[in-house]
Amino acid sequence: MAFITGISPAIFFLVVFLIIIAAASIKTLREYERGVIFRLGRLIGAKGPGLIFIILRFLQTLTEVSAENNSTVIVPIPIDLLAAFFQKKEKV
Repeated sequence: MAFITGISPAIFFLVVFLIIIAAASIKTLREYERGVIFRLGRLIGAKGPGLIFIILRFLQTLTEVSAENNSTVIVPIPIDLLAAFFQKKEKV
């Protein structure tokens, strides 16, 4: 630690630790994503796209939710075609 003069090694490591914690607390959500924040398992709120700052990673969790509109096309099938599958066969 010769390159740092006048600063205690404990303070130096504390500052480095705090910088690492702050960097790990930043999350970027894309335009089509939203985030739901839980603190100790309880809902805190929803956050929009952009930079999200989570206070402490072990106290707060961020669940990402897609905000895209997904649709599924369901083709109607005539019931007459499916009737053969649903008929019970009589035992002889």
